[in-house]
Amino acid sequence: RSISSSHDILIPSMDVAFDTLDITVDDKWLGPVVSWVEGITAKGMMGAELQHVQRTAGQHIIVGYEPPPLPPVVQMDRLHIAPINLTVWCRLKLRTLSFLPQ
Repeated sequence: RSISSSHDILIPSMDVAFDTLDITVDDKWLGPVVSWVEGITAKGMMGAELQHVQRTAGQHIIVGYEPPPLPPVVQMDRLHIAPINLTVWCRLKLRTLSFLPQ
């Protein structure tokens, strides 16, 4: 596709390379992740509310819909991402593993 507005950017070719990545996973993020998962799967938190279903039942899906303005586009004709060497370290304290079955 050709550039269609002044906000569009055309990059003919791009090479992306990363150095070795080391990631340490510890219990400082595990608790919040478990709490988030429990929160979104809690009873009553899934699906749509009954009032919303009743209000929209029988209406065509495009009633009241306005398409958003076109966003700026970044187009690349060629993208090469070099292989990534990733090392993941996991360090967890036993007291934080209470969510695991006994």
